[in-house]
Amino acid sequence: SDALAIFVQPPSLEVLKERLAGRGTDSEEKLQERYAKAEKELGYADKFDVILKNFDLETACKEAEQLVGEFLAK
Repeated sequence: SDALAIFVQPPSLEVLKERLAGRGTDSEEKLQERYAKAEKELGYADKFDVILKNFDLETACKEAEQLVGEFLAK
């Protein structure tokens, strides 16, 4: 009751892969590590209070602000 756990989830693993690869900041090896880690982390999503799907950054940020604001208002 003292914390709000928000899991920020990509729309799909494919979208996540496209986003990470599109940044051009990681080697192929590092990308593979990140994909594997993301797959594992997705298995824990149901342990969080809220799952926030990140279809686009601006909307996800607004939704996160709203969730936190509502939580703090309780």
